[in-house]
Amino acid sequence: MAKVKLTKFRLQSTSTASKTDPLFIYELGNFKRFSYDINSPVSPAPLPEEDSDENILLKIEGNSSQISLAWKIKDESLNRLITNNSESGDGDYYFPSNGSTKTVQEQVHFIRKFFRAASIDDAYQLEVEYDSSDPSKNLIFLGTFSQFHFDTAELETLTLNATCKFLEGNVQALYELDVASPPQNFVASSSTSQTLTYNWDVPLTSGSSAITGYNLYYAKLGQSYQKYFHNSTSTSKTISDTDTGVNIDANTEYRTYLKAITLVGEGQPSRVRNIQVS
Repeated sequence: MAKVKLTKFRLQSTSTASKTDPLFIYELGNFKRFSYDINSPVSPAPLPEEDSDENILLKIEGNSSQISLAWKIKDESLNRLITNNSESGDGDYYFPSNGSTKTVQEQVHFIRKFFRAASIDDAYQLEVEYDSSDPSKNLIFLGTFSQFHFDTAELETLTLNATCKFLEGNVQALYELDVASPPQNFVASSSTSQTLTYNWDVPLTSGSSAITGYNLYYAKLGQSYQKYFHNSTSTSKTISDTDTGVNIDANTEYRTYLKAITLVGEGQPSRVRNIQVS
């Protein structure tokens, strides 16, 4: 049976910003439903006195996707509510011990106070885990939550029916004037088995603050992106399958791109490059 895990990250300028170290992981218990909508809006423009096969179909809006989840919240012992103890703050204080019984009220309070997006620096990953020993078999989506919903009925007042909506994409501030521009001359190569080497030039502008690191995104063709945090301002990096949180298969084609990180958050993406891993 697949597991559904929600992970919250927070972009920061310190070494604790590693994207392999989540701020929170919340595994959904009593799981009920998963639905994935891929939207490609098209508007029909029928011609007068013409049949439907003569329709002109106009595609003006871009593509989007949304995931809906449903589960039931009840008092239970939660080994699946994990906090990153390397992070300080109310989140660690509120759930000091994993595995102890968390009430319905505590779980709702956790979501509304700590887990929902409160800052433009908050970013999320939704993972449907089919095989814990092989992450390449899992479905991974990056984005943010647009809604959490809770309801109950007269006959089940000791539980809550929970739903949420997850929007897939790159989280950015509404006004992007202060983020870093795309990294320049981004290239990727693979000279050794199960490794990826990235080289680039710094962005033309870092925005309103200095660049503190880079997020490297890589994915097999047809699969979801994984993210690696490069906690340095150097413009070259090699990652391999032996690194923590990195999964690279030999003799496989990947697509990859790069974003600079400042105190404002992630910058604009570089061009996507395809690379055949050795």
